[in-house]
Order: sequence, then C-alpha cells, then structure tokens
Amino acid sequence: SKTIKLILSGISAGGNVATLLEETSTSMKNSDFMEKKATSNVLMYIIFIFLAVSIGSPGLFGLSNLLVDVLTTILSGLPEIENSNMPITLSAINISTTFIFYFSIVFIIALDVMASLVLGLVSKGKEKEGLKYFPALLGISLSIFFIIKILLASYFKGIFA
Repeated sequence: SKTIKLILSGISAGGNVATLLEETSTSMKNSDFMEKKATSNVLMYIIFIFLAVSIGSPGLFGLSNLLVDVLTTILSGLPEIENSNMPITLSAINISTTFIFYFSIVFIIALDVMASLVLGLVSKGKEKEGLKYFPALLGISLSIFFIIKILLASYFKGIFA
C-alpha cells in the first residue's frame, strides 16, 4: 500500500511514470534482497545455537564424566604422601561419580530449555515459539551424551582398567 501511495503521489505531482515505476521496482528488489540476507543471518545463528547445545555441550559433559571416572580410579590407587615439600600433591577425589552424572543430566536439560527459548526469540520473536524445539534438542542432547560416554568408556577401558 505504501508503494501504491508513492506512485499515486508521484503521478499527481507530474512525475515521469516510467522512471517512477523503474525506481519503485529497484527499491522493492533491494528490499527483498535485504530481507533474504537478514533471514540467512538469523538462520546461521539458529544453526550455531542448535549445534552448540545439541552436540557440543553434551559431548563435553560426556567427556568430563569420563575424566572424573578415570581420575577417581587412578587417584584412588595412589598412596597418600604426608608432609611432603612438593608444590603439588595428589590425593583422593571426594566427589561422587553419580553426582557428576546427574549434574550433567540436569544441566543438559536446563541448557536445552534455555536454548529452545533463545531459538524461539531469534527465529520468531517470541520465546514461547521455541518450546517446539525442546523435545528434539533434548532427544539429540541426551543421545549424544550417552553415546559419547559409552564410546569413550569403551575406548579407554583397556587403558585405565
């Protein structure tokens, strides 16, 4: 409607109709191009957030779970050295591996909720619109977490058994 109003005001002012239509066409093409460019930029943000939350963070949580398991196993077999003048001493870890496991699960779920809200805000402008992404994010995230945990545990089982 704005374009029509501009054309009508140009005609009533006595402007050249052909030039006016060509300029309007060029302006509309530029507007369409800018809209597509903005959409592609938003899509890149959506893809980055989705990959970081669904693959990156569960992979790191799976790796950290294995690291705690391995360090607990290794350090439980070391003898305690008391009264040593060394700058670094190694002692047993007083954290439960089940706590780390459940901590990882809770944080993966929390990250998925927050990421789905951010995805809704970025893509549609409303946070609630992103809740439709939550089940997919949660399924992929937990799958990646357990796959990484199982694969790394089986790979390092022979080394640190």
